[in-house]
Amino acid sequence: MKKEEMEELAQIIVGKFLDILSQREDELEGEFLQDIIMRGTSHMMSDEEMLMGELARLQTILMIYEDKEQYEKAAVIMDKIKRIQYKLNKI
Repeated sequence: MKKEEMEELAQIIVGKFLDILSQREDELEGEFLQDIIMRGTSHMMSDEEMLMGELARLQTILMIYEDKEQYEKAAVIMDKIKRIQYKLNKI
C-alpha cells in the first residue's frame, strides 16, 4: 500500500470516528443544556423546544462558517441540522 493510500485510509477512519464522537457529543450536550437551562425549576423543556433551540444555534453557526468560507465545517453542521429537522418532523 502506498503512502498516499494509507493517508487516504487514515482520513476515512478518522472521519468516521469523528462522526460517531459528534453524535454522542450531541446527545450529551442536549442533556447538559436541559440541566443548565432548567436547573432550579420544576419545569422541563419539551423535546420540541430543545430541538428548536438547537436548530437555531446550529443555523447561526452554519452562517458563520459559510461567511468564513469554511465549507467542510459547514457541511458537518448542515448534517446535524438535517438530523434535527428529521426529528422535528417526527414530533
